Amino acid sequence: MFPVLATILIIGSVILMVLWEFRPQIDEYIVPFFVDLLSVSEEKQTQSPIYLASSRLESEFRLLLKRANKIAWLGSPEMQSNSLKPLLKKMDDSARLRMILVEQKSLENVKELVNKLDLSVEIISRPRIHFNLVVTEKNLAVSSAAFPLKVKNPVHVLTLIASDSKIVKDAQQYYAAFFEGASDYPKDDQIYTPSSELPRKSKSAFVNTSNGLNDLMYGLLSSAKNSVLLVSPFITNGVAEFLLNVIPREVQVRFITQVDWRNWIEERSDPEALEMLLSDRVVIDVCPNLEANCIVVDNQAAILSSQNLTTQSCFFRDEAGIFTRNKRLIDDVLQRIESWKPMHRFTMELLEQEIASFDSFLKKEVAPPHTVPEQQEAEPTTTDDGEPLAPTLLGFSSLTQTEQESKTGPTQQEPLLPATLPGEPEWMEDIVYVGKKRTVEYVRACQHQLKRKGSVTIRARGRLIYRAVDVAEQLRLLTERKLIMYKNSIKIETYYPTGKETKWGGISQIAITLHQKN
Repeated sequence: MFPVLATILIIGSVILMVLWEFRPQIDEYIVPFFVDLLSVSEEKQTQSPIYLASSRLESEFRLLLKRANKIAWLGSPEMQSNSLKPLLKKMDDSARLRMILVEQKSLENVKELVNKLDLSVEIISRPRIHFNLVVTEKNLAVSSAAFPLKVKNPVHVLTLIASDSKIVKDAQQYYAAFFEGASDYPKDDQIYTPSSELPRKSKSAFVNTSNGLNDLMYGLLSSAKNSVLLVSPFITNGVAEFLLNVIPREVQVRFITQVDWRNWIEERSDPEALEMLLSDRVVIDVCPNLEANCIVVDNQAAILSSQNLTTQSCFFRDEAGIFTRNKRLIDDVLQRIESWKPMHRFTMELLEQEIASFDSFLKKEVAPPHTVPEQQEAEPTTTDDGEPLAPTLLGFSSLTQTEQESKTGPTQQEPLLPATLPGEPEWMEDIVYVGKKRTVEYVRACQHQLKRKGSVTIRARGRLIYRAVDVAEQLRLLTERKLIMYKNSIKIETYYPTGKETKWGGISQIAITLHQKN
């Protein structure tokens, strides 16, 4: 018996090794053969005008392009030529091929590929696009991940494939206008307002940034009654605050995302956004290798698109997706989401661990040197008790008058934002510089300064100004004694890194001074 089992194991191992060795050829030739033979995707499209694509997106896309006879239009931030080659080889030569890309390297690789295949293709670069579209004369595929998807590890993606004539026609108009740079699209009657429930006459519709994707999202979230499911790999502070303000308080909110402190370095996500959601009513589940973007409201309406929950995606990129009220389709999407593994509940303790990893990485990094004017005092890095302050911000080192200046005389440059004003009590300079750490850390630093000296000045610049306001407001709510502000306790100005006033080179700055009432 043992020799038979050993022989079976050896033969099975050899077969697996051979299959693994020739995996690219199997994906390119054998898998498409069985897909065409079974016609699973074609049968789905016959039964439903819109459906959720399977996890093997290459097979789905290959079938779409193979059936394209007139047009085959692709749009994605980047395309991998190795994955694109087997798809283009199956295309009909009569189909008009167009591509919209972002990355120049990807564009050059695709051009080299189509030249080898002797295909006629029109390729343009649009730096703002983030959508992932496959448009043919009869079908449309909208994906949340870059096309085509070819990765070693399994990636969780949501892709919708539609054959509805209205959806396909709208996508064709959008792509054509975008490709040709038409200025008359969209028309006024195609703009969706927050009060409208899109669509009233049909269950599904093609939506994009131009025809009011953000307004549609606002309208859906504000009209939620029971539950909201949010799926996005990234989230930033501004969008997190928007969600908490728009979604009614009594609605249960669940957010599925990926959490990795490396994304914070590239400013894809903000740890403060996660802290903000955890501190409120939001349940967060972490799903590694997540590339899906989806919003489901009350299990009755959904938006599947390429739009991340970030300021960059919501306001500075061109996104596209599909809105639907198709109950069967929404159920399929929810089942697909629940099947993603691994997935675990995210807590404040896990956030603290990620922040610790992030802080340890920052300590290893060497800060780039910057020059300080000779007549300008360097900012203190520690308090009197030896506790570290937040990193100094470029341009703030000359904003206030220090103790040493009061002994040696003022410098030639007058202080831009004085710590005290005429008629106010003279307080020692106590400054907290707001950076990219958690808001609660700056609140604690301000509480320490108030306890020591009775006053604190909160300063920030650029995109961090909003956080300085948050720190001041939380400090006001948490402090037992009443905080007071004098007439000119809030100062704003523009700092010019070059030292000369220019039209576009300024950085906004703010200084908020709070005093503790005796």
